[in-house]
Amino acid sequence: MVFDVDPYRMIKAKLKGFLTGPREELLSKADVIFGATGKRSVKYEDFETLRSGVYLVSASSQQIEFDVPALLATKTRQNISDSLTLFTIGGKYIILVNNGYPVNFKDASVPMDLMDLVFATSLLALKAVSSRPPGFFVETTLDGEDTILKYWLKIHQGIML
Repeated sequence: MVFDVDPYRMIKAKLKGFLTGPREELLSKADVIFGATGKRSVKYEDFETLRSGVYLVSASSQQIEFDVPALLATKTRQNISDSLTLFTIGGKYIILVNNGYPVNFKDASVPMDLMDLVFATSLLALKAVSSRPPGFFVETTLDGEDTILKYWLKIHQGIML
């Protein structure tokens, strides 16, 4: 699903086969929301619209995509791992990834050759998460992770395992 305030980008997304539509409708259907606008993309008033169990993931360059101060003000914070924080708002669960900071940065930008690993592992993790009902949090190994790591070593380091 794609929403953008730029009509050109919305049409482009639609033509590429993505589900597009009204912002509120897409927010209510999303299991994972990636914010990559460089500004506040999900505001406090949007939290009631979100589906229970939704993951909020920032891909901006700072902690700005989601209204983190409003989430913290709810005082319902529950750390479920080093990088996942669960909030309860109106009986719904909202999971904030990396405290709202970008997942694609660590201090400075991640080198592009490492981004292959980040994206591939993220897709495996999303596959694992999407196969579970909302509210269930378990540690799991990612099927296919070894294959990704071996392929990366072969392509970027010339190492065959």
